[in-house]
Amino acid sequence: MNNPNVFPSEETIRYHDRQDSYIFHEGMSLRDYFAAKAIPVVFVRNIDEDIYFNERADDCYKIADEMLKARSVKRTMEKKRK
Repeated sequence: MNNPNVFPSEETIRYHDRQDSYIFHEGMSLRDYFAAKAIPVVFVRNIDEDIYFNERADDCYKIADEMLKARSVKRTMEKKRK
């Protein structure tokens, strides 16, 4: 399963008397991003149920895993068409 990092960034820190320093942030994984996007759906769907947060988090990652699988299938199909 392809799980690239999303939102990588570079930050430049300038010091008065030193050379510039560069910091690279890898960002979050695509799986983490998809799981975060699923949070509102999972919490609204289960709002009246007595479910622990770790179970809701598991649900978010299950959704994220399915989204990554669907993305992988789509990419495979696109490559076959070419």
